Amino acid sequence: MSSKKDIIKETGKYTISTIVGKLLSLPYTIVVAKFLGPSMLGIFALYQLIISYASYSQLGQLQSLSRQIPIAYGNNDNNKVENIKNILFSSYAITTLLALFIVFIIIQFDLIMPEFFNSKNTILIIFTLFFSQTCAFLRNYIKAEGQFYILANFDIIEKIIRPILGIILIIQFGITGALINLLIMLCITFLYYAIKVNNRTFIFKLNLQETIKLVKPGLLIFISKI
Repeated sequence: MSSKKDIIKETGKYTISTIVGKLLSLPYTIVVAKFLGPSMLGIFALYQLIISYASYSQLGQLQSLSRQIPIAYGNNDNNKVENIKNILFSSYAITTLLALFIVFIIIQFDLIMPEFFNSKNTILIIFTLFFSQTCAFLRNYIKAEGQFYILANFDIIEKIIRPILGIILIIQFGITGALINLLIMLCITFLYYAIKVNNRTFIFKLNLQETIKLVKPGLLIFISKI
């Protein structure tokens, strides 16, 4: 009975948050259009595109993480779970740092939006990329651990906080406010995931042969989704 009540309660919370989120998205859209305008909206879209392309550096590691860990749990092999978690964490850390380095070099050589990427905006995008990649890893690890309620609960929080915070920051700081809003939400996401997820201790354990073996199935899934 309590399980049924919990389901009804969570469904109700999600429904209310969705309605509130949609209501808040209307003034947010109006504020974005008014205070950014077409040119700044284009820059913001390109900024988000850089973050999206940088995420391709994972090359199927996240898909493997959310696939291989449940299989290991199904075989009651907790040692293998730890091994998979730590190996993929290590390889993902390296590819993330590599992606950050490449983006930094591209910006430093003025290969993309040289008039926009001053030192302040460069620092913003590097930190945004870092937290974006980190949150992506934690999100897939949470899925692998089967703790989907964490993702559902945070989705409720995000739908309310993001537009409210965005409206305030964009009115005050324009395009910089939009970038800061993106970074703050990623920081909040990271903290929420890190606090809520169980078994969150990761050990750097680099093993190239095992990494290739683990990533192969995920790479095929990753390629099919591009």
